[in-house]
Amino acid sequence: MSSIENFKKHISSLIYSSPRTTGWLVFLLSLFLTSYLSYTEYQLRLSAEREEVISKLNELENRLTEALNNGVSAVKTLAFYAQNQENVVENFERIGRDILDNNPLVDVIQYLDSGTIVAVYPLSGNEVVIGYDVLADPKTNKEVEEAIRRKEVFFSGPFTLRQGGMGIVGRYPLFEDGKLKGLSAIIIYLETIFEEGLLKNNPNEKFSIQLSKKNPNTGIVENFIPISIDEPSSGYSASIPMDVGNWLLTVQLKESTAISGSIFAIFLRILLAVALGIVAWNAARQPAILRQKVADQSKEIINANERFELATKATSDVIWDWDLALNEVYRSDHFFKMLGYEDSESIGNNDFFKTIIHPDDLEEVSKKLEETLQSQSEFWEHEFRVKKMDQSYAFIFDKGYIVRDTEGKAVRMIGATQDISKRKKTELELLEANKSLGNANEELKAFAFLASHDMREPLRMISSFMTLLQKKYSSELDEKANQYIEFAVDGAKRLTTLINDLLEYSKVGFDQKSIEKI
Repeated sequence: MSSIENFKKHISSLIYSSPRTTGWLVFLLSLFLTSYLSYTEYQLRLSAEREEVISKLNELENRLTEALNNGVSAVKTLAFYAQNQENVVENFERIGRDILDNNPLVDVIQYLDSGTIVAVYPLSGNEVVIGYDVLADPKTNKEVEEAIRRKEVFFSGPFTLRQGGMGIVGRYPLFEDGKLKGLSAIIIYLETIFEEGLLKNNPNEKFSIQLSKKNPNTGIVENFIPISIDEPSSGYSASIPMDVGNWLLTVQLKESTAISGSIFAIFLRILLAVALGIVAWNAARQPAILRQKVADQSKEIINANERFELATKATSDVIWDWDLALNEVYRSDHFFKMLGYEDSESIGNNDFFKTIIHPDDLEEVSKKLEETLQSQSEFWEHEFRVKKMDQSYAFIFDKGYIVRDTEGKAVRMIGATQDISKRKKTELELLEANKSLGNANEELKAFAFLASHDMREPLRMISSFMTLLQKKYSSELDEKANQYIEFAVDGAKRLTTLINDLLEYSKVGFDQKSIEKI
């Protein structure tokens, strides 16, 4: 113990002997800590900007995908007509009008025999493409061949159309006996995409957007969204590939504010470091002032009894003073009013108080009180129940300040006791209500799980038996029959996915592990 005291005295002498050095050390330490905080804040701002860019990118991808799905629906609808009607070309005006009415984002619809355009709607303004062989044109044939290779809808462009304007073309190959029969195709003008607000750069927004693609014929990356050459681009950039057209969708933050937004905070932190250095220097050179403050605090402890008596008259709580050495307790008059006991010498000690603590709370209260007294803590507080004179129990909140001697041993406690019975009753009612709500949520969760399970079972049966039908009889069925089976299986899978998504949506708010502190 003496070595520790000598060490403390040595440190104190160093501090008081060179106040200027003390001030500089405190300043440099504070400057280091504030610099670290500023760097951490800068990293957090950068992270927030990245999250904002990625969120914007995901939003644009979803909106563009939704628009393209409009085109996919149209081109597959035309494919259905072409495979099930012999006179699709003769009735193309009616078919095309119906398809465009149901898919408002699609501007033009075409039917190709092999690679040659034989029907188009609307015909007005598009007459020039009738008879155009897309497979024979070296400017377009590679992306047409990509659609044929994939056997799925593939979007070409954007590029300059033969009838004028910029647009993207979605093509879906049709096969008969394993050979290319034709293509169903749709056109979405680039102006339509811009007008719908799907992809458009706004000078007033903080993001710049770009849709780019590597030209399969030239190998050059082409950008399709106009952007000002003067637009700053110091912020974070993120991209996402879109396989349906081999595009790259990019979102970039025009200007990062990670540094500029922290300048004022950095300035304040430097001022704080300077202020702390000055305070440390001033404190180190004025030990006499500190000694005077210690003397004043000692005087406050001496006068505590007088303040204690005055405090008992200014509050409705029970004020108490416990002398641990003598085990004598003084309690204000409100103690007897609150619990109904009469003042007597037999209750002037802490042993009496233990007798009125609820038996279920006594062990915990005694254990926590003993731990608090044996530690170096200066404060005690706890909630428990005590028995009143009429044998009923009251909830109380007991708190106190612990006075210790020079060796840290607790010698006195001064505190207050408050009756919180009404508050505890309200809390218990609220807990009961929360429990009822939790039970209702669990029942809802179970219902959602059982309902989704019962709905998935018939879908699995449909998908399984259709797949078995195809495996066993595929050689005996023609290509259309096999394709119908694929459509049915695909529909069952998509409906199963939708049911699973609805189940996930129903679980929102139930997973306590997903709660995060912000």
